[in-house]
Amino acid sequence: MRNLGDWVSRIKELWSVGRQAEQRTEVSSADRKYQQRTETSTDFQPVAVETPWGYLLSFAVLGAIVVALYGIKANYRQTAFALTLAVCAMVIGIFLGFLFGVPRTVQTEQQPSKGADAQTPDSGVSYRANTNLEQISDWLTKILVGVGLTQLNRIPEKLGAFGDFLAAGMNGGKAERSFGILTFLFFSTCGFLVGFLWTRLYLQKEFKQADLGVLAREIQQIKSQPDKDARALSLALRQLSPTSDAPVPSEEELKQAIREASAPTRLIIFEHARNARKYSGPNQLQQVEKTIPVFKALTAADDAKQFHRNYGQLGYALKEKTPPDYQAAIEMFSQAMAIRDNLHVAGYHLYELNRADCLMKMNPQPTEQQKQRIIADLKAVQKEDPDLLGREPAINAWLSQNKVQL
Repeated sequence: MRNLGDWVSRIKELWSVGRQAEQRTEVSSADRKYQQRTETSTDFQPVAVETPWGYLLSFAVLGAIVVALYGIKANYRQTAFALTLAVCAMVIGIFLGFLFGVPRTVQTEQQPSKGADAQTPDSGVSYRANTNLEQISDWLTKILVGVGLTQLNRIPEKLGAFGDFLAAGMNGGKAERSFGILTFLFFSTCGFLVGFLWTRLYLQKEFKQADLGVLAREIQQIKSQPDKDARALSLALRQLSPTSDAPVPSEEELKQAIREASAPTRLIIFEHARNARKYSGPNQLQQVEKTIPVFKALTAADDAKQFHRNYGQLGYALKEKTPPDYQAAIEMFSQAMAIRDNLHVAGYHLYELNRADCLMKMNPQPTEQQKQRIIADLKAVQKEDPDLLGREPAINAWLSQNKVQL
């Protein structure tokens, strides 16, 4: 007996030590969970918020077991029908809970700016998150609540008819009728709570994280834009005025840098290249050729086709370089004219004059079709500036040679 008492005392002692170790483990686990939540989320939520999920899952599993046991006593077909009814009710409840729990986007009206900024085309323009889902959710919840309140007196009647419909899938008795109604109400309620809590506790957080991610990317882009502008301007200047200690950038490198640059920086680069093309000092032809990659990069960055001057200046440079590329220049002048006309910009009739000049030099003996194209360009120039053609000896010589009277 003494040995047996020693064994019992020993077992109690070991059980006490194990219980204390288990309690310490639970405390440390809770501390780690608390620390992870506070480190990964600025919107701290207590651990107790997750408790309803355990209750809901327990109730749902218990309900599914009861439904399965109720149907097993008859046959497997009725069991499958009862479980399918439970799943459908759960899904309907989750959908309704989602509709009632969709978070609302808080938006503020942007006040119009004053002063010089108010004259810019972009002032007062802002983009907001698409709230169609919120509006649909709001409409449906109001409709469901309104219709439900107006039909309260008919709910028992409709439930009875619904129970008769469900009973036909089980056994057709009164017990199955009541059981079907209870099954639907129980699982739809559980589903509603699941959908509502998930939408409120998790979907709202996901929306917020997505919005914060977009905002963070926009802020990062704004912060990095000055560096991109500086790099694009530096590469353009290196292309226009190369030095021994700085290599000339490749065309792809220049195109990528100018594409990432802001609109004001592109305008500065355009003015530098334009002034370099019009340079009339020593090595003029070499200077013209250096501007071609810059103008090509500017046209490549103009995806919206809004800046006709980029194409026009590239056409001038292609025409003036040695040897001239008249065909490419004609294409650039045509593109510049198309953009100019599409934007309803007045002037810039030198595009037609230079395109006609390129056509003349490409075709000393033009066909009738080519001649009509040249004449059309010259008439357009004459309409805009009647005195301009008189100051162009080469044009007058061509008109006399081909016996053309404008």
